Amino acid sequence: MNLTLIAVMGLNNELGLDGKMPWHYPEDLRWFRLNTYGKPILMGRKTFESVGRLPGRLNMVLSKTLKTAPKYCLLFESLEEVFDVIGNIRVYVIGGEKIYEQTILHANELIITKINKTFKADTYFPQIDHYNWDLVFKLPQGDLTFKKYIRK
Repeated sequence: MNLTLIAVMGLNNELGLDGKMPWHYPEDLRWFRLNTYGKPILMGRKTFESVGRLPGRLNMVLSKTLKTAPKYCLLFESLEEVFDVIGNIRVYVIGGEKIYEQTILHANELIITKINKTFKADTYFPQIDHYNWDLVFKLPQGDLTFKKYIRK
């Protein structure tokens, strides 16, 4: 499977606090839409409960505890099940922390928005091992830096 992890985070890889992102940047929302619209997205249960349905995308949820999902959503119990069903189609992993941890070793692309600030958080993106990733795109814009990495 082709996996792209897409995330916005603070300087210390902060993802969120109490199930919410502690920021709001319209330019990052536009970047997220530009990269994911019309494409399959994969998220964990907590992210799904937080953001709900994202229109214009095939919404997939990875959860061992969720037993049913709305009809607009595909529900998977394991990453292996996702791989079996999706095959070689590029999937965009949108969070949260546990799903990023499970998928980063399988990913071949990272799309990261780094906020040049720190935040109080209880969830974090895994550390990016820069020996395994080439930075192929970087665009600073105000408090944000948009980056794309490709696996070496």
